[in-house]
Amino acid sequence: MVIPEDVIISIAQSSVLAFRSANMQPPNLVPQAHCTHHVSSPSWIPKWIKPTNNRLKANSDANLQNWGMWGLGVIIRNEDGMAMAAATWLSKGFHCALTAEAIVLLNTVKLARDCGFRHVEFESDNEKLVNLLKHKEHANRLYVGLVVKEIILLLSQFDFCVFRHTHRLGNKVVHSLAQLAHSEPNRV
Repeated sequence: MVIPEDVIISIAQSSVLAFRSANMQPPNLVPQAHCTHHVSSPSWIPKWIKPTNNRLKANSDANLQNWGMWGLGVIIRNEDGMAMAAATWLSKGFHCALTAEAIVLLNTVKLARDCGFRHVEFESDNEKLVNLLKHKEHANRLYVGLVVKEIILLLSQFDFCVFRHTHRLGNKVVHSLAQLAHSEPNRV
């Protein structure tokens, strides 16, 4: 399939604008220190923060704006903010944000693995999902527990990975990709 140049340019321009917007910190929000645990506590930092120590950062998000369909988006960036990989997926689903966020995080982990990335910081704006990854035993009682278990099984394929919660304002680019998935699905 050949994509017209003007469409590529338009998508690239909107991605650059979304990236710049995500990196602008609102003046009334005060950043707090990052945690360095395997699964970090909420950071509440309202902008995208670059990864550390030559790692990559993978952000994921789900969009449930269309009933019965999930728009899923992911972007994996290096420490300079340059996109190393990005994807959109459209999937049938039910109205459950936690499950949609878990599915997109699973897809994100698989994409990072398939790209050969071995040192990755994964971020989601779904705090409950990040907490389920931290306390795996609680996931067993939920439908989404099977997805959490599959994510955990994939972790052995990384030399380093960490899961963190990020504020929605720090997830703007991938939020836009999740919305885009409804009109431009299944692109990597």
